[in-house]
Amino acid sequence: SKRLGGGEGDAEEVKSHVFFESINWDDVYNKKITPPLVPFILSQTSTDYFEEEFTAENPQLTPPDESPLKDYGELFKDFDSVASDW
Repeated sequence: SKRLGGGEGDAEEVKSHVFFESINWDDVYNKKITPPLVPFILSQTSTDYFEEEFTAENPQLTPPDESPLKDYGELFKDFDSVASDW
């Protein structure tokens, strides 16, 4: 399957799609268009626009994998030199 905007045309594919044909992208870029919704946010931690289904969950951190740097020495052990910008 092909994702719109995921090819060589990148964002231009999205901008030229028939769904967006009425959009003036220069006006969007220059912030001349009033957004359809301007959220009223009480604080930086406001969750008013998120479903309670998600905000009621306890946050869980995913522990990182072991350090990827630990094996780098082994990768370059037989090299005589390394580029100066390393």
